[in-house]
Amino acid sequence: MKFELLASAAVALVCVGLIVYPLFFLLAESINVGDPQTFPPTDIGLDNFADLSLGVTVLLNTGYVAITATVMAVAAGFVLAWILTRTNVPAAAFLERFLEIPFYLTPLVGALAWSILAAPKSGFLNQILRGIGVPDLLDIYTPFGIAWVMALFEGTVAFVMISTVMKSMDPSLEESSRVTGAGKLRTVFKITVPLVLPGLLGATVFVFAEMLGSFAAALVLGLPGRFFVVTTAIWQYTLSYPPEYGKASALGVALFGVMFVTLSFYRWMVRRGTFATISGKAFQPRPIDVGPARYGLAAICWLYVFVAVVLPIAALLLTSFLRFATVIVDQMSFTLQNYKTAFTLDAVRSALINSLALGVGVATIGVFVMAILVWIIYRGRLPGRAAIEYVVCSHSPSHVWCSASRY
Repeated sequence: MKFELLASAAVALVCVGLIVYPLFFLLAESINVGDPQTFPPTDIGLDNFADLSLGVTVLLNTGYVAITATVMAVAAGFVLAWILTRTNVPAAAFLERFLEIPFYLTPLVGALAWSILAAPKSGFLNQILRGIGVPDLLDIYTPFGIAWVMALFEGTVAFVMISTVMKSMDPSLEESSRVTGAGKLRTVFKITVPLVLPGLLGATVFVFAEMLGSFAAALVLGLPGRFFVVTTAIWQYTLSYPPEYGKASALGVALFGVMFVTLSFYRWMVRRGTFATISGKAFQPRPIDVGPARYGLAAICWLYVFVAVVLPIAALLLTSFLRFATVIVDQMSFTLQNYKTAFTLDAVRSALINSLALGVGVATIGVFVMAILVWIIYRGRLPGRAAIEYVVCSHSPSHVWCSASRY
């Protein structure tokens, strides 16, 4: 037992140190009002936090985009999860695989694709609308456009998390509700939603944290209109001359604080009620027979696949072969020069190799480290496990899932 505690304490100390150490530098730099190149700081103050001329606007922008995107992503994820796990829609397993593709495309690729599709005047969709006599309706370079792209490519994460909980539910509870006379919609709100509420809360917190820390979509779609969120403002501060590391660090501390409060709220909500997802090996999931409506529900899923997968990939693929982007067939000029130029550049080859190495290395080490931390926090007997959870989960949006994994 002593060896287990010592080993757990050693691993926890190393892992938490990897997180606390950079946080210490972030906090120290946020109160540095002197030379940004001097560390430890010799001039200490709160001027970086007090200068809110840009900070308030950035925080409001971040809140709007994160909340809007989270609502859309979780709503879409819940609806899609319910359709594919609780109803008898045709080709459910096939659709489920398709709905996971946006996660692998990433918001960066999605933002690039939608900038091709819905840019004002030059966007493919606006060109099509103009061709049929409809004025430009779409402008992806807006706060809602950023939220739309982020929600579209994070909604699949909410779908995976919520569908996992729904698959573990005992369907006899929903069947009992229908036997007693409750309709399908009433059963969803009275039985299904309360049972999946912990997973739904976990998905909401996870997605919200991801939205707060999102950088790629906000950079690609927000920069043309000078619309900044916390992450792009931090990036802008570090690129300025001279670099304003103090203000960048202050925004980073503010972002960390919001993450911490969000996690604390989630834990309070879960502990405030009594939640239990009833599961076991004695049942086989039985989907609800929704009759002819299953074709309409399947159409909803296919629409999401079309918007989140087919349209972006088609736009990128078509554009990659064009000398300039246009949907007017008579003006299209196809070429392979784009690929030739890309793959003959040393920088591109190095980037591909570096990306593969980082992906394999980070995934391998990250899974190993997080597996140990999750075991220590939820299965070990190390004192202070809750504090470790708070530090780890508040540090990075991608780690919020560890808090929801217990349910």
